[in-house]
Amino acid sequence: MTETKVYFDEVTPEMISTFTEQDGFYTFKSWEALKVSCATDYGDYDLVELTPELYNEMLDSGMFEGHEPD
Repeated sequence: MTETKVYFDEVTPEMISTFTEQDGFYTFKSWEALKVSCATDYGDYDLVELTPELYNEMLDSGMFEGHEPD
């Protein structure tokens, strides 16, 4: 099984925004909630900080297509 990359941006300690290619965007209220959810949903996962540069690369590559909010 492959590790799932979970891209994260800690907006505040109570707001951690994440993105995965499988599930799109989610927000968590704590690191504990994020880790429990990732372990349950993905098993093996890798947390990757979503820097502005990485975000722009992902945007340019089309990775966010199909995950826009309704």
